Amino acid sequence: DAVNPPTCVVTRQRALEQLPPVSVIIPTIGSNPRLANCVSSVLASDHPRERLEIVVVENRPRDSTTKAQLAQLADDRVTYHSTARVGAAHARNVGTAAATGDIVVFFDSDVVVDSQCVSALAQELIVDADVATGNVLPLALDTQAQLLLERFGGYGKGFDLRRFRFAETQGVDRFRAGRLGTGANMAFRRDVLMELGPMCEFLGPGTPSKSGDDSELLLRALIQGFRVTYTPAALVWHPSHADENALKSQLFGYGAGLSAHLVHLVLEYPKLLVDFVSILPAILRFFGSGTSTKNSSRGADFPIALRMAELRGVAWGLPAYAKSRASRGLSDGSE
Repeated sequence: DAVNPPTCVVTRQRALEQLPPVSVIIPTIGSNPRLANCVSSVLASDHPRERLEIVVVENRPRDSTTKAQLAQLADDRVTYHSTARVGAAHARNVGTAAATGDIVVFFDSDVVVDSQCVSALAQELIVDADVATGNVLPLALDTQAQLLLERFGGYGKGFDLRRFRFAETQGVDRFRAGRLGTGANMAFRRDVLMELGPMCEFLGPGTPSKSGDDSELLLRALIQGFRVTYTPAALVWHPSHADENALKSQLFGYGAGLSAHLVHLVLEYPKLLVDFVSILPAILRFFGSGTSTKNSSRGADFPIALRMAELRGVAWGLPAYAKSRASRGLSDGSE
């Protein structure tokens, strides 16, 4: 009924009108055919048009392809920035410096964003959170490798709303950033992000550590007493590798980023060392036991090569982090 719209529609429209300005930061590198779709999906958001900006930051641009892609969208809400320095964390820091919104949202450049995702994240941040993460669903499940990633744990964290406080966490959970969400879909109140400081540029894609920059920032927020909320209502869809060799490399990178970001946090917060050492046996069981919450869903037939790839990555994480620090994160990310 165009004359008398349903009450729920009116209520949602009024709620959207109350949302603050949002800056969406999207790091990218190389010629990325998925970038335009990602940006277009954000532009289609139901967040108020005049309170939404998209900041795309390209690492080491080789040509004008990315800039031309964005120009074709012909939308003044999109701005382009470039940086000669490699690293997704560095690109996100450049984007944060350029952002003007009260809320800063980070998306990976290959995701497709649901039209209500930005507003769902913003809603959490004005109600009961300092940091919000959203659900990341598979864009396709066509190959064995894509199914195996979901058995490994996938990107998504389920369909239950969860709120986290560091004081309420015990044991292994104190160091499990994965349960908090992922950098493919996360948001911060700007004042919180300024207090936390920049993302760690020794970690993440483009560095020897390969990943872990988002995990470190989410755990850092929790450690510093900020409220972190996972909201499944904030949806994006993420592509995954179609072949097992690429998946093996991905899981190696996850393992490397895991140990690297934990080393970094213990160095930054020495008081955590006692906690970490005290639960080390539990951490080893968490990784090694087939009945742990980490491994039980994978099944006995989960490929041993993929298990070993992750464990090799964990072993690589410490020297990788040392290499990242020595080179100030300027590596090309090779093993």
